[in-house]
Amino acid sequence: MDYGRFLMERDLANDTKYNCLFNWIIRNNKFMDINMNMEKNKNIIVFPKKYKGKREVKIPDYDVMELNEDMAFADNLTEGLIVQVVHMMSENGIKVTSKPFISDLAFIIESIKSSLYRDLNIEHDMQELMDEFMTSETDEKTKKVNTTFNMELIPEFLKKVKEIKKDK
Repeated sequence: MDYGRFLMERDLANDTKYNCLFNWIIRNNKFMDINMNMEKNKNIIVFPKKYKGKREVKIPDYDVMELNEDMAFADNLTEGLIVQVVHMMSENGIKVTSKPFISDLAFIIESIKSSLYRDLNIEHDMQELMDEFMTSETDEKTKKVNTTFNMELIPEFLKKVKEIKKDK
């Protein structure tokens, strides 16, 4: 029942006995304005102000959205490449389900991802490792880039890794 309309119809709003009840109804009834305005202007409904809530919605920064899209692209491209590589290896008799193969493949996956991330100006932990182990030189005559893997660094690197693991 609409008490505001009830009180207005009986002109009890002006009666001091009912005045505090009427004021309480006006303060606590969010739809009082709608009901009163419908009476005055039969074709116009005035709705209450839009509720905004206690917390404000934060819209992600454009750079964050672009970063997520670039990372998703690199991840999807890596996945597509690896699926083809594994399929081709499997067709050629390589045991693609063995633990050592899967471990080696995980390293390859991260290396590919790192390379793609670098091209997209995204940092990846493997980039520093690649920078340390790979040496690139440009031939002045042919302008070709020759890259070599510094195998000499591996024993020293592994020794340090074992020391770190031992200390933990």
